[in-house]
Amino acid sequence: MNLVRAELERLGARRFVQLMLVLLVLAFGVTAATTLAGSHRPTVQELSDARANAAEARRHMDEMYQRCVDRVNGNLPPEAEEEYFPVDCNELDPVRQERLPVATDFLPGVFVFAQQARPLLYFLVAFLVLFGFLVGASYIGADLNSGGVVNLLLWRPQRLAVLGTKLGTLLGAVLGLSLLASAAYLAAFWLIGQAAGFPGRLDGEFWRGLGAVHGRGLVLVLLATALGFALATVKNR
Repeated sequence: MNLVRAELERLGARRFVQLMLVLLVLAFGVTAATTLAGSHRPTVQELSDARANAAEARRHMDEMYQRCVDRVNGNLPPEAEEEYFPVDCNELDPVRQERLPVATDFLPGVFVFAQQARPLLYFLVAFLVLFGFLVGASYIGADLNSGGVVNLLLWRPQRLAVLGTKLGTLLGAVLGLSLLASAAYLAAFWLIGQAAGFPGRLDGEFWRGLGAVHGRGLVLVLLATALGFALATVKNR
């Protein structure tokens, strides 16, 4: 426990780690501020028009599918025979589409949390992957170059145990930071959606999908962190 505590203190005291944390906060702040400045809360009329446009788009999809079926059955009038339709009308079947048009598709200038949460989470994961890789590499690399690992081995002459403790401490710290950053990040944009945008449909399916993306993202962050640590260790052997 003393070694883990000492490693956490060393990790938190590194200027590079502190710099990366500042950049992380700045990136999130700029993204949130840009989103907030480019969004507005939709009016009742905008919502009504968006629902009407979505209904019209779905109706148009139904009509195109039916016209395709009529062409296959030879029921289209001669003047409509030149219209383009796919060979397989199932490609136009609304029931087979991944998603149908919804009202939030027709709200320009409005931040819709349900639609933007996943792309925003991808951005967060990408930044955390970079963060983890660079911090992991610099953390062990600096210790190996400065002789810090040698000093630890004099105190505890077990190289694998020392390196394993360093890696475990690093992964735990990155995981904890990633969880806190994710919660704060998504909460900030959820608030923007509530106050200056539109929340959208936040049902169980949405949260399950977002949770699955987040879980895979965290695994990727930890793998990138371990990779940076391993490459720096091999390079400085």
